[in-house]
Amino acid sequence: MQLRNSNCATATAQQKLRQPSQRPRSVEQARGNPQAIPVELLDRIKRVEREAQGMQRKLQQLQQVMQRVRRLVQEGDFAEADKLLSEALKLSSGSESPFNR
Repeated sequence: MQLRNSNCATATAQQKLRQPSQRPRSVEQARGNPQAIPVELLDRIKRVEREAQGMQRKLQQLQQVMQRVRRLVQEGDFAEADKLLSEALKLSSGSESPFNR
C-alpha cells in the first residue's frame, strides 16, 4: 500500500513539473503583485503617489487664491491682494521639492 502511494505521489510530482503553468503562486503574486515587485519599491511608489496628490491639492488652493488676487487687483484693493499673495507664497514654498532645484 505504501509503495502504491509513493508511486502516485511521484506521478503527481512529475505531472506538475511538466505543467509549469499550474505551479503554486508566490505570496507576493497572491497579494495582487503578479510580478513580485519588491515591497520597498511598492512602498516608495505609493509614497510618491500620495505626495503627488498633496501637490495637486496645494496647486488647486493656489489657483483659488490667485483668482481672488486677480479680482482684488481689478477692484483696486491692492493691500488685500498683497496679503493673499503672501499666503500663496507660503503655500507654494511649504516644502522643498527636488523638482524645484
